[in-house]
Amino acid sequence: MNTLPFFFSGLFGLGVGILLGSRFLRPLTAPAIPASPAPSREDSPKDPEETSEEVIDPSMKSHDTLLRNLMQTAGITTWKELQEQTGFGRSQLNTLRSGQAEKLTLADLERTATVLGLPLTRLLQDFCGISLTGFTESVETSQEVQRLYQQLERQERQFRHQTQAELVEKLKPLLVQYPTLQEVVQRRPDYPAQQVLTLLTSLSNLLEDWHLQPIGQVWQPVIYDPENHQADEDDIQAGESVYVRFVGYRAADQVLIRAKVSRSLPSAAT
Repeated sequence: MNTLPFFFSGLFGLGVGILLGSRFLRPLTAPAIPASPAPSREDSPKDPEETSEEVIDPSMKSHDTLLRNLMQTAGITTWKELQEQTGFGRSQLNTLRSGQAEKLTLADLERTATVLGLPLTRLLQDFCGISLTGFTESVETSQEVQRLYQQLERQERQFRHQTQAELVEKLKPLLVQYPTLQEVVQRRPDYPAQQVLTLLTSLSNLLEDWHLQPIGQVWQPVIYDPENHQADEDDIQAGESVYVRFVGYRAADQVLIRAKVSRSLPSAAT
């Protein structure tokens, strides 16, 4: 079966995900808040590390101090209790803790504002980085909040369109020649692979532009590491000797795609 379409569609999706991630996951600085007495160890909401199995990057807790103070004022002592009252899962809680509340739904924001005893516009200002200073009380209406969300949605659509345009531009030679190559391969199954590789120069350039580093080399023997490798059998254990079937990719210290590994090499490698 011809696997080229699946390979290129997967690559295109990876590209969009990386570009969008670099735009939307920028840390926001928590707004200044009035000084208040530091909560004691007993009264402070406990970290998820102390109440659950969840462990998140410290850089994703930029709004913890602000949120802890609001929780203490509302009589909420643990993250678990906040999750129960808001109906949040771990991902939604981490989104709030990192100051990216614009990614939550309007219903989630309204429920959170009620639980914490805040006006909705105050929650938006403190946890979305949206400045509402000087707005009158009448601005704190559902209509105004809806307008703000429509603005955020428009910005998101613009980012997506820009990202798509950038990706298409980088892959233009490959995208233009791919349909013709597919037709040639279907008519001539013995078409030299070397001719195909010459069309992938734009792909190599794209990986370099994005600073993506490969994990492993094709058919290379490695020691199985679950953090970097995806085994093709469930019983493969960490530390076991395996072979790389398909390379993975990482950006800096973040693993984007784990390398696929197997106990044996394919017949083409022998």
